[in-house]
Order: sequence, then structure tokens, then C-alpha cells
Amino acid sequence: MAEQLYDIMRRLPFKAFLIFLKNELKNVTQLNLLFQSDDVEPTKLFKDLFLLYKNLLKRLVVPKQLEKLVDSEQVDFNFQELLMHTASMYFGFDFQNISQELEAIDLSDVRERCKNFLCCLAEQIQKRLPDNLSMLKTVAELHPKVATSQVKPDIKPILNHIQ
Repeated sequence: MAEQLYDIMRRLPFKAFLIFLKNELKNVTQLNLLFQSDDVEPTKLFKDLFLLYKNLLKRLVVPKQLEKLVDSEQVDFNFQELLMHTASMYFGFDFQNISQELEAIDLSDVRERCKNFLCCLAEQIQKRLPDNLSMLKTVAELHPKVATSQVKPDIKPILNHIQ
């Protein structure tokens, strides 16, 4: 069994996928640390979560389709129907470098695995996004730093959510 695992791990396609995962998991790990923190602001946490989600969508979805949506529509967005072809997706600089050494069939397989990973990650993040994202954005305007600054934001959007 150990020899079989060794043979799998020394293959170039496996190495390419591991390089991709290493880069992707950096962002997820940073976000996970925020969730585990005791003194994090909920609005900042959801802002960072939504930013990661939007960045994933930018890498997965056809740009013309994504431009049509506002932030609040992206929470319930069925992105699976509008995915780009894997050849058009960018999986990182290190992945691009190693992918030049792969055979076409192996590259296609690894790109598909990377796409599936990103889709799964985007689905899981989407499930964790609050339905009232626009309300959280307006509540962020009540942060003490904003409230005590010289430039005051318009509170009409907050009042509209309360009514």
C-alpha cells in the first residue's frame, strides 16, 4: 500500500493538484482563523466571507453573467449553471508553471478536479452566507469608528430596513 501511495504522489498531475490546494487553502485557513477568534466583529467576518465567495465566483462563472448580478442576488445565485470551461479558469501562478509539463489528458483531468474543488468550496460558503446580507452591510455603518468620524453616512438605508 505504501508503494502504491508513493507511486501516486510522485506523479506530476498529483503534484499539480497539491500545488493548487496549497494556494487555495491559504485563503480558507485565514478565514477559518477569523471564525475561531473570540474578538471578531460579525460584520467584518461576513464581509470577509462574502469577499472570498465573490472571488471564487469570479474564477468560476462566465464574467458577463456575473456582471448582471448585485451582491444581494449572489447569495442565492445558482452559479453551477453558468460555469466557465476549465481551460478558461485560472488556478494560480504555480499551477500554471507546473501545468506546462503535463500531458493534455492529465492537464484536463487536474483542471476538472480543481474546478470541482472550487465549486464545492463556493457551495459551502454560499450555505453559510446570511440571507440578510444587505442588512448586515447597512448595520456596518453603525460601527463606532464610523459613528464618531467627522463624515457621517446616510442613515436612510438603515431606516428602510427597519420599516
